[in-house]
Amino acid sequence: MIHRDIKPSNLLINANCDLVIADFGISRPSGPPAAAAPADTAAGAADDDDGPLLTSYAVTRWYRPPELLCGNKRYGTAVDMWSAGCVLAELLGRAPAFAKPDHMAMLRSIVARLGPPSDDALAGIQDARAVRFLQRISADAEPTEWAETLPDASAGALALLSRLLRWDPAERPAASAALGDEWLAPHHSPADLADAAASPRVKFDFEGVTPNLDHFLLTALDAVRDERPDYPLKLSGMLRFGIMHDRTVPDVRTGAESTEEDALLFPDNDYTKNLTDETISST
Repeated sequence: MIHRDIKPSNLLINANCDLVIADFGISRPSGPPAAAAPADTAAGAADDDDGPLLTSYAVTRWYRPPELLCGNKRYGTAVDMWSAGCVLAELLGRAPAFAKPDHMAMLRSIVARLGPPSDDALAGIQDARAVRFLQRISADAEPTEWAETLPDASAGALALLSRLLRWDPAERPAASAALGDEWLAPHHSPADLADAAASPRVKFDFEGVTPNLDHFLLTALDAVRDERPDYPLKLSGMLRFGIMHDRTVPDVRTGAESTEEDALLFPDNDYTKNLTDETISST
């Protein structure tokens, strides 16, 4: 799974120092099952080239990797590893590493820190205009050592940071390999990774459902209910415009077609339980 929005506000920690990643609202499947690749496979090597087409407008800007800043539509879990590196840099320096107002300023900041991208990294950028821009702004760039701006960080922390923040997604370690880093050895448990490998793969079958007007209507009704629980809705108006007439939309949970017994589309939706004109107030 690609989380696509790793940042400090999505990392929750309790008094027992248990860390939980939150907000999977824009997460997506990453391609082939992780078990098909060795644990030390680079995060971007297995799934960037053959992964699904995804929007590049993901990940909060300060934690967005250079390939997304350049508009790539195919990417893998390496985007999360870059974000994790940005979070680590922020923990060590007490400030975001690349806090800039737009994507071009972000790329200039990354060039100033990491130096020019390698030929392999440039080959992975899908937009030729972005490649020309990077070549222009990095022609005479020299990398800045992390130790210069993070003098209080340990050598082990800086070594892991430099592994995570790489131009080329294929050079970033996978999460399992990063957890096995020497700096994290006191907190690393091989059993944790074994349990993760045995866990069932997350299914995104619902993304294959073709949306129609009913889906959008019910989503809008949910939004109205969340914002104004007492707002009156009138069913006859929806029926007059042809909305909610089609009962052959595939059930999102099973992939099977809905039946006449299904109230309208989604039996578990509050708006489709015993829905009649008599139960809905007139607007």
